[in-house]
Amino acid sequence: MRGTGTKANLRPMPIGASPGKSPFLRTLLKVSLLAADVLLLGLVTWILLGSDQQPTITAILLCTLAILMGAWLAVLAVWWD
Repeated sequence: MRGTGTKANLRPMPIGASPGKSPFLRTLLKVSLLAADVLLLGLVTWILLGSDQQPTITAILLCTLAILMGAWLAVLAVWWD
C-alpha cells in the first residue's frame, strides 16, 4: 500500500541538538573532529616544509586558513555536549 508510511521520523534536528545520546557516538564525533584537526596541521607542515622553495603568498594564506579551520574543529570537539 502506498502512502501508509509516516514522515514523523524524518524531521531535521534542531540547531543545538546533539547527534545522539550515546556516549560512544559523542566520543566518535569528538575523535573525528580532533583527527581532522591533526590532518590539517599535517597539511600545513607538508606545504611549508615539503618544498625547497620560498613559500608563496597563496601557500601562506592556505596554511593560515587550514590552521583556523583546525582551531575551530578543536573548539567544536571540546565544547560539544
